[in-house]
Amino acid sequence: NIVIAEIIGTFVLTLVALFSAYMMAPFYVGLTLVIMVLAIGTISGAHINPAVTFGLWSMRKLKTVLAPFYWAAQFLGAMAAVVLLGALSGGAFAIHFNHFMEFSWGIFALELIGTAIFIFGLAAVINRNDVKQTGKALGIGLSLAIGLVATGSLLSYVQSSAVTKYQEEQAKVEQSGDATQ
Repeated sequence: NIVIAEIIGTFVLTLVALFSAYMMAPFYVGLTLVIMVLAIGTISGAHINPAVTFGLWSMRKLKTVLAPFYWAAQFLGAMAAVVLLGALSGGAFAIHFNHFMEFSWGIFALELIGTAIFIFGLAAVINRNDVKQTGKALGIGLSLAIGLVATGSLLSYVQSSAVTKYQEEQAKVEQSGDATQ
């Protein structure tokens, strides 16, 4: 039951994350997590994210022997969502491994910040005994939404800074080309 619940939960969350409207994606993804926590929380704990499984394991709220089963189920659920979107889009949505071995420290840092915000909020909520299950689900979903907003905002800032820097460098190259003529 745990594996099936995690596959379904991860599938739904991944599907919404990949298919939601760009501007409201953090809200939709957070709301989806609230619903998944309420729907499958009593079955599997509704980790539906490898970072959550790792965080709960490190907090000693998950037995070590169960972690690989959670991760396998989460991988299967996410891949099922990607396959479905690929089929629905006629192959336009696909995963490519052209740059599989490349590593971006910038993207890693952004993901680390967003995940830390999410896991911090999750840990704060689940350790509260005075909050009911629905309140915990809402807090967990909002933590994910806030982590996504923070990461998206930082990514937008980094991208705009990179574009500005590139444009300034191009302008200098053009000016030096005009000066030599």
